[in-house]
Amino acid sequence: MKLNVINPVNVRILTFIVALIFIVILPWWLSTLMLLGLVIYFPLYFEVLFFGFIFDMLYVTEIIFPYTALTATFVVLLAVYFIKTQIRI
Repeated sequence: MKLNVINPVNVRILTFIVALIFIVILPWWLSTLMLLGLVIYFPLYFEVLFFGFIFDMLYVTEIIFPYTALTATFVVLLAVYFIKTQIRI
């Protein structure tokens, strides 16, 4: 029986684990660039919303609007989705 190790589900799980480690270890701006690349590469990378929540817990101070990074992540995810549907990459 041959195992198919490189399928889309395994790749998404692996990138989720790597991105989680990078968010904890790397500076916020490198993690942000990496997550933006993942949103552009994968179709509907909803895992980035979880990472936006993690960003809020780790880096953003609670000023007036507490979930700034999560909201920005959601807006970027929607913008990339609509741009990708118009361009058809």
